[in-house]
Amino acid sequence: MAAFIGGSYPDADIPAASLPERTMNAAHLHLLLNHAPIFGVFFALVLLGLARYRRSEELTRLGLFTLVVSGLAAAAAIFTGEPAEHAVERLAGISEGALEAHEESAEVAAMVTYAGAALALGALVLRRRVAVAKGLTLAAVVAALVSFGLMARTANLGGQIRHPEIAGAVAADDSSPLSSRSGASGDAPDRERDDD
Repeated sequence: MAAFIGGSYPDADIPAASLPERTMNAAHLHLLLNHAPIFGVFFALVLLGLARYRRSEELTRLGLFTLVVSGLAAAAAIFTGEPAEHAVERLAGISEGALEAHEESAEVAAMVTYAGAALALGALVLRRRVAVAKGLTLAAVVAALVSFGLMARTANLGGQIRHPEIAGAVAADDSSPLSSRSGASGDAPDRERDDD
């Protein structure tokens, strides 16, 4: 196997210098950005959970700030979604239905993420008004939990656009060790059984 880092591509005897230079397109940018809000909300929830456990105002502020940043990351993912759709919609094997399901799910997930970010920002701005800040923080946590679930669903739908194995499709000739078909064919080696 040729070394990728050494200037060639894996499993190819083609030097990298002879391949056309590739630039990042809208689909690349969307794939790069769309993970940020999912992981951001997850880490915010972890921070807010730790803050509650440790009764730490600093961790609470950090968790709320992470939710605000996650809202901005969700906006970036949504902003790059439409150009990414246009970049891939005419490629072979791309389902218009899968694209639309992902887009609709992303819009709902983004709205809930924006709401959670706004609540978190409100809690940060109004932190001196303790009762209001606590109520806003609780509402932000609830929104973040819902947001995380919706974004996980959106990510799964997005993966189905280009990865049919996520949707449960398995090639008829799949004989990988992870396949449920493995060993079911007649050409699998005979194994000795120990009946003792």
